[in-house]
Amino acid sequence: MLKSLRHFVGGAENRGAEELSAGVKSGTHIDKTDKFLRRLGFVQTGGNYALALNLSQEGNSK
Repeated sequence: MLKSLRHFVGGAENRGAEELSAGVKSGTHIDKTDKFLRRLGFVQTGGNYALALNLSQEGNSK
């Protein structure tokens, strides 16, 4: 995974990208993910929060 992400970062730099953002949605191994991304030079810029909504009305009897 490290090699793939480094390749992706290099490709973005070659195309003139000014910034890359990475989001973590799984919520598992956050400490390991943080260490991994920091090793690549990413910095934490805040936190993400999510609220799961049941948007499907199928099967709901209200």
